[in-house]
Amino acid sequence: MGIEEKIKEIEKEISRTQKNKATENHLGMLRSKLVRLQKMLNQEKAKAPTVNEEAKDEKEEKPKDIPIMITGVKNRFSSLDIIAMIHDLKTLKGMRVVNVYNIDTKTYLIKLHKPDGKAVILFESGIRIHKTQYDWPKQMFPSSFSMKFRKHIKQKRLEDVRQIGMDRVVDLRFGDEDRACHVIIELYDRGNVLLTDHNYTILNILRPRTDKDQDVRYAVRERYPLELAQYDKKIPSASEIVQAMAKAKKGSQTKRIISPLTNFGPALIDHSLVSLGFPPNSQIGVHLQANEMDATKIHEAILFALNEFDKIRSTPSKGYITYQNVKKIDGSDMEKFIEYHPMKFTQFTGEDSKVLIKEYSEFSEAVDEFYSKLDSQKSEKRALQIEKDALKKVENVKKDHEERLKNLVISQSSKKEKAERIEINVELIDQALLVIQSAIANQMSWEDIEEMTRQGQEQGNEIAKSIVGFDLKNNKIIMSLPDTFDPTNEPMNVAIDVNLTANQNARAYYIDKKLAAAKETKTLQASEKAIKSAHVKAQQTLQQVKANVEVLRSKKSYWFEKFYWFISSENYLIIGGRDAQQNELIVKRYFRPSDIYVHADLHGASSVVIRNPYPGKDVPPKTLNEAGTMAICYSAAWEAKVISNAWWVRHDQVSRTAPTGEYLPTGSFMIRGKKNYLPTSQLVMGFGIIFRIDDESIERHKDDRKSNLPEVEEELIEEDDEEFPDVKVNVNINDTKVDNEYVVIQLGPTNQTKKKEVSEREKYLQEKKKKEQEALKAKKEKKKQQTVKGKKKGKKENKNEDEEWDKLEKKATDIIKEVVAFQSHPDSDRENEDDGSDYSEEIVTVDEIKNMKIEDNDSDEEEEEKNTKGPKVENEEVEDVSDDEDDEKKDDDLSIINMLVGNPLPEDELLGSLVVVAPYQTLQNYKYRVKLTPGTGKRGKAAKQAVDLFLKEKNSSAAEKKLIKVLQTNEEVARNIPGKVKVSAPQLFAKKKSK
Repeated sequence: MGIEEKIKEIEKEISRTQKNKATENHLGMLRSKLVRLQKMLNQEKAKAPTVNEEAKDEKEEKPKDIPIMITGVKNRFSSLDIIAMIHDLKTLKGMRVVNVYNIDTKTYLIKLHKPDGKAVILFESGIRIHKTQYDWPKQMFPSSFSMKFRKHIKQKRLEDVRQIGMDRVVDLRFGDEDRACHVIIELYDRGNVLLTDHNYTILNILRPRTDKDQDVRYAVRERYPLELAQYDKKIPSASEIVQAMAKAKKGSQTKRIISPLTNFGPALIDHSLVSLGFPPNSQIGVHLQANEMDATKIHEAILFALNEFDKIRSTPSKGYITYQNVKKIDGSDMEKFIEYHPMKFTQFTGEDSKVLIKEYSEFSEAVDEFYSKLDSQKSEKRALQIEKDALKKVENVKKDHEERLKNLVISQSSKKEKAERIEINVELIDQALLVIQSAIANQMSWEDIEEMTRQGQEQGNEIAKSIVGFDLKNNKIIMSLPDTFDPTNEPMNVAIDVNLTANQNARAYYIDKKLAAAKETKTLQASEKAIKSAHVKAQQTLQQVKANVEVLRSKKSYWFEKFYWFISSENYLIIGGRDAQQNELIVKRYFRPSDIYVHADLHGASSVVIRNPYPGKDVPPKTLNEAGTMAICYSAAWEAKVISNAWWVRHDQVSRTAPTGEYLPTGSFMIRGKKNYLPTSQLVMGFGIIFRIDDESIERHKDDRKSNLPEVEEELIEEDDEEFPDVKVNVNINDTKVDNEYVVIQLGPTNQTKKKEVSEREKYLQEKKKKEQEALKAKKEKKKQQTVKGKKKGKKENKNEDEEWDKLEKKATDIIKEVVAFQSHPDSDRENEDDGSDYSEEIVTVDEIKNMKIEDNDSDEEEEEKNTKGPKVENEEVEDVSDDEDDEKKDDDLSIINMLVGNPLPEDELLGSLVVVAPYQTLQNYKYRVKLTPGTGKRGKAAKQAVDLFLKEKNSSAAEKKLIKVLQTNEEVARNIPGKVKVSAPQLFAKKKSK
């Protein structure tokens, strides 16, 4: 059923429905529905296309010129872009690969380094490759493809960058001779990324495929077919151009038809055509015909393009971005990037051009700027659409209510006029009613009454003539009532109830008019509320959109966010490692001489470092206790609900080298001297919001995190003389340290998703070490054969040493078994640490391994010398792995943490928000906080519950709510919560009580 049919049905139902108090609501609903349908009908009519024959004829005429139309955003490289980019990438030759990261499954970053600077190459399969200066969001865990890159090209130099033939394929060569590896990026079609050896044998491939046309298989262990690349520049002949034009549809753009015949890309072809006098975006069959003469002109344009192509191939190019200014709702301009090019094309510089141009010093800079702003521009475009939709909703509400009010006013006027007509024609109506009532009293049917009325009309009876219709279901007759006071007015059809008198009918209409007036008043009030509500919702939507866009622009990740972190009550930055790799990174890269190392004798305890920005000044006890709480809560004690003690040592007590130079596993450290134990920590953490403020607001918060306690020398609890199991063998027995030494040893696998692959360098070192050990063993055997004297005595001593060694080895094995059993605890269900990804550490004393079996003096000295050199290489390898992109900023703690406050003031300018998880006592002065204790709730649900509670805070400012609301969509808000939790907060209890 169409809209018009529905309108007719509703109108009939309205006319048939008897009007009284019982049917008032029903009639109101019908009228509202009728208004909506009429509105829909009007909209459909407005949208219906109208054909203008004159305009159609005009379109068929040949236009003199065509303005540039922007059809979309450029989304991939052309051959011209590649040859321009090769120049920029060649400036990185000689730089060494530090690491490889993946942004997503198709986009990768290669970080390069040399003594005087850093650089990053970004490439996306099938799309682009360029240098980048932006901090792109990397995946938390590297993909297997990234790990393969790291294994083969890490620590190798970038030796060469080239384009393979004239194809849209870039070849990056890392290393030289037989150790070289090639990273091949295909930037055409669906794209591909391949890693090959020096012979171009494929080691890894992003998208294995088979080229059926060339009968070539692209897969691991297959050779990459360099011979299939096109090495010649394609220059079509005039006849080939004519054939291509003949096949093209009329109106096709010339550059799109000619571009596949060359290597130059459509933009350069169009530039050449415009330079030779053709209009921009010239069309086949309109500006150019498929004949020899026009084909010759196009051939000249192609030769012109070849000349420009060779110029770009031989010299570095500047970069250019074309863009348009789009008007926003508030009238301000928003830049919309369209294309990037390595030269300023003529078609974009003419008077008719609808684009603006930005110039950059190099092409790579332009491409980097283009893609970095692309996402934010898309977000702004979506925001603009949301703004329009929000304002459109307000307008729709206004129109709907205006329509309703208009109908009510018309209804009142109509009812008043009908009542007045009844009053004017009282005698006529009463006579008609008397006739109808008499007929009903004589038990005449309605059909007979209608027939009687028709006969009366034929006979010229005035009463019968005034009756123009019957509403039998509602016991009404329709009478045509004239205006006797003003004969110029048309007679009006009025429904008269046969059960009432004329005056009673008039009164009923006056009552209806009064009800309509009352309804108008109510509708007016409701309309004001509805429009106000719509305005409020629209403003909230606009604010949220604006907040999201602002946060997208101003989102700044601090270097410490990748670790566990918080700011102590006394303004010290405290960081802790999430796994063995991060523990290693923290100690090697972020542990300064003035800092404090905090740890706990618990499985999985984090290596915590208190960053002390005041050299020569001791860290206050309160901060030490808070760091100790952090170390214990980020361990297995949280899941096991066991409280314990943490301890701290100074920088000079922590070492990565064992006494004999023996290699320590990743995340393991030597602790020399005494450990300073802290009071028992409770398993209570807090989840809060910390805000970033501007520089002007910092002064107002200078005393927020100031120590209130006098500096008292902390009472140190010396460690007990309990024995620790021993797992280290090669120890220098001549070490005469008075204090004991400890090793924080890695016992289990780290929480990486996959086992770290061994690099070629490590393989080489392992093979070298194996050969040295074999040579040493052969030397020992030879010396043993020469030794005869004192053999029996030696046997006895060796037997005693073997027994002692067996005891210690058994003890170490028991410790490891206990740790493994602890790992399999049923409650240890920490998110992001599934599949047996927990790691563990154990403390072992060095004094207990003094009496191990010792080889002869010569071999011992050789072994010690070898082991002393060994870890140097290993440590360098770890150093390379643990690169950090914020080296310049990591020592400037105070300038960062002073901008972060937990209790903002109304006059503060808020720039952003962060989630912080810290010991609960640290968050006492925070405006937004909840308590976390070990429980059964999931981390994500707990974080969502906490953020929802913060949004319901009555004393929140609009700026605070805006920044907290942005956190609702942040997937990492629960990242630092220790494990399964229970959330406690006064607001939460109040909410439960009210229920």
